[in-house]
Amino acid sequence: MPEPVRVAVLGAGVTGLTTAYVLLDQGFNVTLAADHFHDAGVSGDYASLAAGAHWRTWATVQDKDLQAIETISLAQLYTLAQQYPDCGLMRSESLDYWQDKAVADNTLWFRQLAPKFRTLSANELICGTVYGASYETLSIDVARYLAWLQQRCVDKGAAIVKLPAKLDHILDIQKHCPEAQFVVNCTGLGARNLGGVQDLAVFPVRGQWLLAKVPFELPNINVIGQGEMTLIIPRGNGIVFLGGTNEKFSWNEKIDEAQSENILQRCLSVCPQLNTYFKEQGVNSFADIGKVVVKQGIGLRPQRVGGVRVEREETSRGLPIIHNYGHSGYGFQTSWGYAQRVLRLIRQTHRL
Repeated sequence: MPEPVRVAVLGAGVTGLTTAYVLLDQGFNVTLAADHFHDAGVSGDYASLAAGAHWRTWATVQDKDLQAIETISLAQLYTLAQQYPDCGLMRSESLDYWQDKAVADNTLWFRQLAPKFRTLSANELICGTVYGASYETLSIDVARYLAWLQQRCVDKGAAIVKLPAKLDHILDIQKHCPEAQFVVNCTGLGARNLGGVQDLAVFPVRGQWLLAKVPFELPNINVIGQGEMTLIIPRGNGIVFLGGTNEKFSWNEKIDEAQSENILQRCLSVCPQLNTYFKEQGVNSFADIGKVVVKQGIGLRPQRVGGVRVEREETSRGLPIIHNYGHSGYGFQTSWGYAQRVLRLIRQTHRL
């Protein structure tokens, strides 16, 4: 019986962890290597913990490739939610509102995919919106889900290598994983400055958010406007994610309180239940938010001009690299589909 193919997965965000999981599940020998894991907290190079994280399509009617990726990922997320109730995935209602009917029409390809899909009536719309839809989706408690994914990788036999610092060059991974026959590059925003990659098409999209304590169930709420999105995402643990901002090319990791106040007011304006609860808790101005808001934060989404990079690259040292980065704000909801692409590329090379 041949020895398993040995793969080093570089990066331990949701993309790296999911890719490692898929490869392990197919019998590969996997080492997961990173300088930053989920238990070290949010940083500019580790955006997964800062994600709102739910399934909501980013694909347009014309983008059949991304539709296929999102479809694979949604099916797998539902399977995990059913098989592992404590993994951090939660079924919930999503209420999506659009301020532009043409934008809505260009993203409603999923009406046959999402369970319980229905169009909202005119009297169900919120102020300033012209179209709406309700459907069942999956919300993600990111901290719990990432911890669960990593533990599942370990349980399946993955070796974990904590790098002492960021690699200067991607092929320096050979010092830490000398037997690797492939490297899968899941470094996200780090791909911009990683030697041997230095992909200047990768850039940050800054997102600011708040986490609030809310002791009752809320639906997901997404208000899609021109360049700005208001998000309310329940985590299933008494915490609700409130967002957000969408600032391209911003590396600023400092919290802007004026932005936080704007996010809060937008969220309260679209969710009467939340507004009533905040008032009951004595939140009469932004100065009172400490009564319900437990955290404010920043995430730098790793977007890429030209879209996600998933491809094989040969190197001068004969160690092939499979790239899998540039997922912007849809890393969680596409992670399983793109991991399957990585698996296919490795199998094509080894004719497995």
